[in-house]
Amino acid sequence: MAEDYVNRVFETRDDRAANAGIQPTQQRQRSYSIERSYRSGVVERVHVHDNARNGNRQFEHVIGQWDPSGNYRGRPL
Repeated sequence: MAEDYVNRVFETRDDRAANAGIQPTQQRQRSYSIERSYRSGVVERVHVHDNARNGNRQFEHVIGQWDPSGNYRGRPL
């Protein structure tokens, strides 16, 4: 996954392609993934889109989950 990041401002290669031709003063698309841990032992992988160019606020969606036994399901790691 680290190879998909082109800088430390959370602009992935896909984001860079989506941002092609966008002026620095315009909103740029950025995305990143985080992990959320719950007391139940479940850990979720969440993908967040920030400053989406369509004018919407930040949005996020679950892309994977580890159950308390350590089994993973979701988008490939």
